Amino acid sequence: MDSLYFCVVTLSTVGHPSFEPETTLEKVFTMIYIVGGTGLFVGLIGYLAYAIIKKPENESKNNKI
Repeated sequence: MDSLYFCVVTLSTVGHPSFEPETTLEKVFTMIYIVGGTGLFVGLIGYLAYAIIKKPENESKNNKI
C-alpha cells in the first residue's frame, strides 16, 4: 500500500507533503482524492477549451447569413 500511495502522489506531481497519511484508509482516500481531483480539473480544462474553440465558428456562421 505504501508503494502504491507514493506512486500516485509522485506521478500526479502532488509531491511529498509535510503531512503523510499513516493508516491504509487514509492512504486510499488520499489516492482517490488525487486521481478524482486531477480528473475533474482535466475535464474542466477540456470543457473550457471546447467552448472557446467552438465559439468563433458559431459567430462566423451567423455573420454569413
